[in-house]
Amino acid sequence: MKHRSKWMSALLDKVAYLAAIKDAANNNFKKIPFTWGKKHPFDCLVYSLRQMISACPPVSMPKSVKGMIQFLLNLYFLVFNVIICLSKALKNKQALFMLACLFHMFSLSAQTPRKDSGAEGLLSISGTVVSSSDGKPIQGVSIQVQGEKGRASSKNDGSFTLHVSNPKGTVEFSHMGFRRLELPYVAGVSLQVKLIPIENQLDEVEVVSTGYQKIPKERATGSFEVIGKQQLNISKSTNIINRLEGLSPALRFEKRVEGLSPLQQLSVRTTSTYYGYYNPLVILDNFPYEGDIANINPTDIESVTILKDAAAASIWGTRAGNGVIVLTSKRGTKDGKLKLSVQIASQLGEKPDIYKKPYMSSSSFMEMEELLFKNKFFDWQITSLDRSITPMVVLMDKLRKGEIDQVTYDRQKAEWSKQDVRKDYLKYIYRNSYNQQYATNITGGGANYDFQASVGYDKNRNNIQNGGLERVTARLVTNIRPVKQLEIGMQLMYGNYAIKGMGTDSQLSFGSLYSGAGRSFYPYLRLVDDDGKAIDLETVTIRKSYIDTLAGGRLMPAHYNIFNEIASSENKNSTEDVTLNLSANWKLTPFISANIAYQFQKSANKITNWQGIDSYFTQHYINMFTQWTPTTITRNVPIGDIFYQNNGIINSHYLRGNLAWDQSFDRDRHKINAIVGAEMKDLNNRMDGHNLYGYDRNTLSYARVNYLTNFPLLNGIMGSGQIIDGVKFDELNQRFTSFFGNATYTFLDRYFLSGSIRRDASNLFGVSTNNRWQPLWSAGLAWDITKESFYHFDALSRLKIRGTYGYNGNANNSYSANPIMEYSGTHSITSYTYAYMVNPSNPDYRSEKVGVFNLGLDFAALGNRISGTVDFYKKDGRDIVARGMVDPTTGFDSQILNVAHFAGRGIEANLQTLNIKGNKFSWISNLIFNYQRNITKKYNYRPARADSYLDAATSPNPVEGRDLYGLYAYPFAGLDPQTGEPLGWMNGEKSKEYTKFASSPVETLKFMGSTIPLYSGFVRNTFNYGPWSLSTNIQYKFKFVFRRPTINYSALANYWTMHEDFDNRWRQPGDELNTNVPAFIYPLNNARDNFYTFSDAVVERGDAIRIKDINVNYNFNGLGKGKIRGQVFFNMDNMNLIIWKKTGYNVDSDYYRSIPIPRTYTLGATLNL
Repeated sequence: MKHRSKWMSALLDKVAYLAAIKDAANNNFKKIPFTWGKKHPFDCLVYSLRQMISACPPVSMPKSVKGMIQFLLNLYFLVFNVIICLSKALKNKQALFMLACLFHMFSLSAQTPRKDSGAEGLLSISGTVVSSSDGKPIQGVSIQVQGEKGRASSKNDGSFTLHVSNPKGTVEFSHMGFRRLELPYVAGVSLQVKLIPIENQLDEVEVVSTGYQKIPKERATGSFEVIGKQQLNISKSTNIINRLEGLSPALRFEKRVEGLSPLQQLSVRTTSTYYGYYNPLVILDNFPYEGDIANINPTDIESVTILKDAAAASIWGTRAGNGVIVLTSKRGTKDGKLKLSVQIASQLGEKPDIYKKPYMSSSSFMEMEELLFKNKFFDWQITSLDRSITPMVVLMDKLRKGEIDQVTYDRQKAEWSKQDVRKDYLKYIYRNSYNQQYATNITGGGANYDFQASVGYDKNRNNIQNGGLERVTARLVTNIRPVKQLEIGMQLMYGNYAIKGMGTDSQLSFGSLYSGAGRSFYPYLRLVDDDGKAIDLETVTIRKSYIDTLAGGRLMPAHYNIFNEIASSENKNSTEDVTLNLSANWKLTPFISANIAYQFQKSANKITNWQGIDSYFTQHYINMFTQWTPTTITRNVPIGDIFYQNNGIINSHYLRGNLAWDQSFDRDRHKINAIVGAEMKDLNNRMDGHNLYGYDRNTLSYARVNYLTNFPLLNGIMGSGQIIDGVKFDELNQRFTSFFGNATYTFLDRYFLSGSIRRDASNLFGVSTNNRWQPLWSAGLAWDITKESFYHFDALSRLKIRGTYGYNGNANNSYSANPIMEYSGTHSITSYTYAYMVNPSNPDYRSEKVGVFNLGLDFAALGNRISGTVDFYKKDGRDIVARGMVDPTTGFDSQILNVAHFAGRGIEANLQTLNIKGNKFSWISNLIFNYQRNITKKYNYRPARADSYLDAATSPNPVEGRDLYGLYAYPFAGLDPQTGEPLGWMNGEKSKEYTKFASSPVETLKFMGSTIPLYSGFVRNTFNYGPWSLSTNIQYKFKFVFRRPTINYSALANYWTMHEDFDNRWRQPGDELNTNVPAFIYPLNNARDNFYTFSDAVVERGDAIRIKDINVNYNFNGLGKGKIRGQVFFNMDNMNLIIWKKTGYNVDSDYYRSIPIPRTYTLGATLNL
């Protein structure tokens, strides 16, 4: 120690001086001037701690609101300054070495007894510690007097002696496997102490589950987040993933893209993949869950642990790159009591608010049609008898031909202008959803066994006609202990999840109606007549009146009306999951145990799509392949139903074995917790599908058809084509072998060191050993400052700093090191089977690798009235699977390779405050804060044209040096004051060269920002009064952009793509001062319209604050002679009440591309016996 460098000596002096502040009574805790220089990286951290301590007197609780506010400001100053200082310090090349020295320095100093520890006192207490169950002495019990630093451990005969400073006080006894005990003492009086065994020491402390082991959170160095059942029960969704929204700063749900499942919406922290899966790995009871998440009943889940950094998640190897969600199910009890829990709930959902879609009014749409008709836009369509046209075009044609007069025309137009197809949708298509949830749970057990059994049933009626779902779940868990050292466990789970809806070719949802040539519907369309009878629509794929005249009226009617479609089509998607877990844990010694576990999972998915003979799709398809002459008619697709079936089955086997070591040394001064083991996985995923024609649901018969011949379509009018066979055969085999190890070392219960290593091999990876075997590792440090002898700041009762670094992996099983070809059936010209190369051979293919650095702070203050965690992280995704340029002589110009590099960083905070605590009333607040940003570091596939970068950026849009989810736009320069045409900036001048804008390089585009909020989170306030509880959750998102929908005249005219901006368009000179919407100019110019649609004139800030949910609970006890307790609850979710938003337009940044999720209202009760 004599040869410490000058900077280390300075650091030692500073920390020693900080520790000595407690003796500076003469200072009266006045602010101590800071005189040291700024040349040392950690000066700012030490200075922050000194200023915090010197500024806050050691009082137990502020006595006024002003005092509370002052303390909160000081606390926030400390928390965020520590993070900022450490993050800056870590950039210094000496930083890591200084951290190690700091850790070593405190370890050495902690071994030297202090004068106030009681080691030199004349008073002492002594006694014996035994187990209350068998009376045997307990060795290694930790013994400490409250308010003093001295401690002792019991000897092998249970005896102990501890020097104390005060003649009376309270002494604490703690030991793994026994309940903590506090007893009053009198110096010199012997104590006979009996500790009560507990079924699991981890039940007494907050724990985190990695899926491999449970770790006390106080020992963890990694970034874990534990969500308990009370938080999970805030939401009443039947999907466990949906219940996580608003509970963690690390989770983001992508709601802008329609059709995604809850798991597909979910991502953890920043993105580190491109062509892979964005969603995290889901672990259910220690094994990856390969089935449908919808088959997991949320009422069976006890807690959810989110593994966010490398130290937490790297144990899962090449599947942990996107984070890990660990679901822990409920277990039996060992107290000998049988417990029954029943939950019943009913949920009512509103109809979708389709008026949120900014469509044109009927009068505006007809105005557009009149403008186009005057310019003869519809003339060719009128004469093309197969093409659908609107009634307004027919009416204008009749007026032009003199078949009707102007009065009749105006009267009909006025009548149509009052119609709105949305009224029909809300009355005849949509309905209120209604969901029923039932669940029961039984637990019990004793010293030698425990069990848990549950059954759940859900029946939901969707908000669209003919739609609903049913779910049945069952679960049995039992553990037996034939001898004290052995526990054998078995878990059997069953789930059946079935969704029913309209046939895929008979969709009824708003916007899904197909009128041919890419068009949907016009706003004055009527689905039913005045009597409520469905109307046969004229605007379908081919004009109805035209079909009626073909083949002398011998074709199928092919009439589309909504009631026929509801009765004549059905789609069913059912998934049945069966999971069996077997495990055995043998305690070889008091400190070493062996565990072996096996899981078998079978997930069978069946999709059927029935299009009955009365459905429009079936009749139209039969007509398309019908050939006729004046005397004959040949139907190559037979009359009857069309039926499609797809069967998928996943069989997975997991086998894992590991050894665990958990031991304390030297009177609990040193603790080691470690595991080492190996596992194997074998997964087979097979799918097959086919179409049947001429199908009969009653007899299950069908007719054979010719799939090889290229038939004339509609007797040659529509070209030619083959009958689709729907045949599909896919099979994927995955095999993984892994070796892993994880260890945590604890010194003096305040210094923590962790490390993990894992190596995965897979049949998907490259041919060389380095590519086939993927090594992943992590290391972490933590320091509980509040347990230091120099720390005497009682108001801040917990202060722990964590730091980790390591690598996670992400295996993309969509690609392989071997060449992949796909067979595509029979070629329409050659009639031979043909295939194409999906991806050529890539012997260097390997897992994506994600480096993660995490710096965290856990704190609690004012008797835990304020507590929380703050994490700063960096993610460095390398070897990202993406498209890369290759040598054209290989036969390909690009290929899927490990070539991209994405980097992300962020700050997460989860803070909880107990604002008011009275006898009956309390007020608790929870703040969730998240900052994250993704940057593209490397991406060598570069499209040449600017218009390749103009998508909505709801998925990665990589440009090197920019945000991964960056939004780009053409630079808008206003409207031409004479014509109303849009202008753009090109080389510093205004331009109308629209095609040149599209073909220019990406550098000519304007970078607008990220479409992912840089700042987001939730604020939940909970008010309790007696048995009543009320909570509200407010969501906020700041600093992000989105491209709002607007008018595109080419799309409007050709595809009926409507927008209310049509009414705000430029009409005359001077309008450019009040609007940015271009004039409606004929002839149409697609390049001109696209320029405005993708210009920065329609890019908005998406910042908004909204209310997400409101909950009311009533808890009761003592019913039925005191044996029944429970809760009655009422929940309002998906409220989407916008309190404030940045944009002035009538658009929601969360749902600008879709209809908002309807609000739901849930009423239910839980009974516990």
